[in-house]
Amino acid sequence: MLKFMRKKQKSIVVWVIFIIIIIVFVFWGVGSFRIDKSTIAAKVNGKIISANEFSKVYQRQIEYYKKNLKDQFSDEILEKMNLKQRTLDGLINRAIILEEAKKQGIKIEEKELQKTIAGIPAFQKNGAFDNETYLQILSGMRMLPGEFEKAMEEEMILEKVQKNIASSVSISDKDALDIFKTENKKINLQYAAISSSQFEKGILVADDEASAYFEKNKDNLKIPDKVKAAYTALTISSAKQDIKISDDDIKTYYEKNIKAFERQKEVKARHILFRTQKSKEEAKKKAGDVLIRIKKGEDFAELAKKYSEDPGSAKNGGDLGYFKAGMMVKPFEDAAFAMKKGGVSEVIETEFGFHIIKVEDVKEAGLQPLNDAKKQIAELLGTAKAVEKTKETAQAIRKEIDSGKGLKEAAAKNGVKIKETGYFSQSDRGNEIVMNEELNKAVFSLKKNETSQVLDGKDGYYIINIVDRIDSHAPTYKEVSEGVKNIILKQKALEKAKLAADEFLKNVKQGKDFLKSAETNKYKIDETGFFTAEEGIIPKTNISLYDNNLIFSLTKELPYYEKVVPSHGMFYVLKLKDALEADEKEFEAKKESIKNRLLNQKQAEAFEKWLNETRTKAKIEINKEAM
Repeated sequence: MLKFMRKKQKSIVVWVIFIIIIIVFVFWGVGSFRIDKSTIAAKVNGKIISANEFSKVYQRQIEYYKKNLKDQFSDEILEKMNLKQRTLDGLINRAIILEEAKKQGIKIEEKELQKTIAGIPAFQKNGAFDNETYLQILSGMRMLPGEFEKAMEEEMILEKVQKNIASSVSISDKDALDIFKTENKKINLQYAAISSSQFEKGILVADDEASAYFEKNKDNLKIPDKVKAAYTALTISSAKQDIKISDDDIKTYYEKNIKAFERQKEVKARHILFRTQKSKEEAKKKAGDVLIRIKKGEDFAELAKKYSEDPGSAKNGGDLGYFKAGMMVKPFEDAAFAMKKGGVSEVIETEFGFHIIKVEDVKEAGLQPLNDAKKQIAELLGTAKAVEKTKETAQAIRKEIDSGKGLKEAAAKNGVKIKETGYFSQSDRGNEIVMNEELNKAVFSLKKNETSQVLDGKDGYYIINIVDRIDSHAPTYKEVSEGVKNIILKQKALEKAKLAADEFLKNVKQGKDFLKSAETNKYKIDETGFFTAEEGIIPKTNISLYDNNLIFSLTKELPYYEKVVPSHGMFYVLKLKDALEADEKEFEAKKESIKNRLLNQKQAEAFEKWLNETRTKAKIEINKEAM
């Protein structure tokens, strides 16, 4: 919640860019081009989606992920995301929904459209729609008002269709109670862990078998590019250890940069949030009731834990920490900054819902004293001097190399020792070069005997020489025979371990003693300790509960989980040891939150089901070549 509420001045524009680009701008222009039959990406019930439309939307999606993933963005990630197919599916779904909306007579009135656009905060000044701001933002997005309004109209139609379908979904108190019981039930499992390593001994892999595996999987066994390097690592952290910052240095910096130490007023506050998705009146009444309890002396933090619908702060008693002016939405900020320490607000309305705010501390604006700033200034000056020193040394070494010296000699002349690596590939994680993405890329762009320029390694400067290089190649059987045999051995050991685990589960289900049977077979025995479904994994096993949520259905009469569960080379047989049922006294406080969450989930499922059924009835033709 805090991430959404804290914002700089431009955050509203960022928000609208997120909402509008992803929903409206991504699909802007869809259906508005002249069609060349040779460039059709798909047809939906005869309606054409052109390759041009597809390409524009696809490129906008790529730009979005590039901007958000930054250094992590790659072609490999695009392939894993299957972005091309997902983009086309989005266009197809959009066409289907708009066609269904037309059949149902769903339209958007002009006044309704104008009201929605006027309500977008990015287009407002002082809380009211501003036409000049509106035109400036659209101009920055290279859109005309008519184009934007058409796209917005279509988005509103899509939303109406979705709401119509979702309106048929309801959640009863029993549905919510069942979820509450499941999520808050605690169980302790006893388990036997059967390791595949137990079964490796005695497994023999013949050359014929390994050779056949090699021939079948040759493409997957390709040896990647490998290099052997010598390098200098001039790190800022090491250089800082030898740098001394005097009190005079600190004082001079403080006096020259006095404005940087002017402290803004800060407020430390807690809040209780009541969201308005279901009913604004109900949320406001609930907030008012809780405020009465606070005024009567009940603990604010405990009430926040019980009633707040802000998942980020509720568990901490609504604590938001310290914040400055400009970091919260305006109504919230105005109320918080108007109060004194210990003050509690009336019910405050923001775009997120209704809030009750308690101010726990106030730091008035003023000048940070020199003594308080000393440590911060010393750190800053130390880092700056270390950066300067390491960069100068790296450049001096590079200058010696340019004059004809080798890396080792050039480094020694500047009092720097070189480091050497063995052979490594880009996916190895054995040294500092590979662990640094920028250095890793630079190294594998160099040829044998080539020396890099000075490279910025984030924590310092590096110069790398490629001592030797082995280019990627398909291996001979001789090169990888031992590795291939090891792969087969481990596969066979896994198969044996799985069979043994299945047999063990079968035997204990039929009445054999769990502990004695595990001890006889030398299987590891342990307990998980109590855990809930919300934890996501079964403790000590790394087993995900996502695919194994039926584990909470185990009973004393039927204590064994129905299947053996694999995890990281181990096979687990799971048995219920103890169970603590959820305390139903706590249900009432969580009921509305659970019902809202469950309603959103069920509505999404209903819409997805409707869309899938509608898609199966539609005539969809896809031209793979246009993708």
